[in-house]
Amino acid sequence: MFFSATFSPRGGRNAPEVTGGISKAMERLVPELQEIDEKLVSGSGNMEVLQAGRADVLEKLVSAATDGKERADWIRQFADTVSAAAQAGEYTGGVARLREFAAKLSADKASEEELAYVVYRTIAAAHNLEMQQPEADYEKLQGNYLDNLKAFVTKYPQSPDAADAMLQMALSAEFSGESKTAQEWYGKASKGFASTLPGRKAAGALRRLELVGNRFGLEGKTLDQRNFSSSSYLGGPVVYHCWASWCEGCKAEMRALKELQAKYAKTKLKIVGINFDNSEADFARRTTFLQEGKFPWVHLVDEGGLDSDLAVGYGILTLPLNIVVDSSGKVVKTGVHWTELDGVIEGLVK
Repeated sequence: MFFSATFSPRGGRNAPEVTGGISKAMERLVPELQEIDEKLVSGSGNMEVLQAGRADVLEKLVSAATDGKERADWIRQFADTVSAAAQAGEYTGGVARLREFAAKLSADKASEEELAYVVYRTIAAAHNLEMQQPEADYEKLQGNYLDNLKAFVTKYPQSPDAADAMLQMALSAEFSGESKTAQEWYGKASKGFASTLPGRKAAGALRRLELVGNRFGLEGKTLDQRNFSSSSYLGGPVVYHCWASWCEGCKAEMRALKELQAKYAKTKLKIVGINFDNSEADFARRTTFLQEGKFPWVHLVDEGGLDSDLAVGYGILTLPLNIVVDSSGKVVKTGVHWTELDGVIEGLVK
């Protein structure tokens, strides 16, 4: 079970730039929105009331928009911020509000792109909220989520979000061991949306799945800015561990990897960390964690997080992720769960 690792809103809380003439309604509504935003930032007031009020103002701004681009911008901001507020627990009625808004857009004969944008964020918000419930049936909810994603792709095949939906379905199949299904979805996303970031990530994921049985060539910079080449790590098995400081599962795996390296020290087992942190706060946490944990292996860095060249090139969509290479430098398995690593390494050193 996992949450989307690739989705990022194509909007934000800041008001869209208004071009051309501004209507009387717009003159009144924009300052009203800014006032609510200031209260939200300062935390002064009831979040539920403020978020509902903000949604009210945004709906009015959609109606008051003087051109198509402006209207689309306000629609995207409504979808992004209401979805975010719902998932953050600031707006319990957020998902219902999104569904209501989508129904209004449909009745108003909004464009397919505008409607798809709202529908996709409704699906994501509803799923993430359901998964947060204490007694959630994860398997059932994941199944429902995948069904909703398939329905979305069928109804809105040209939407930019269709590529992201395909990535989620492919990733789920990959985690379930259904490699053929994963490759099919990755293939559709990479071919249909080749010039987009999700499309390039899908192409990278296909490349990663095809690594098995082939030599793994990786070059980069370490945390201390030294050059690294995987060619210098021949002669024993290697685990390439993709991680980030914000990923608690990654850090738990690193503690297990430390024990695994000690267990197989005589077999020349090596571990290489590949870090995907992407902010000053992340960098600070990374430094503290590595200093306290004293992990005795090299760590590569690739700025840009999961949108970095390395992450995109190998379709690294979620963390942690392990790639196991044998003593000759050939990839044995990708996406190996840490609980499987002991058995995989044991098989390599017999």
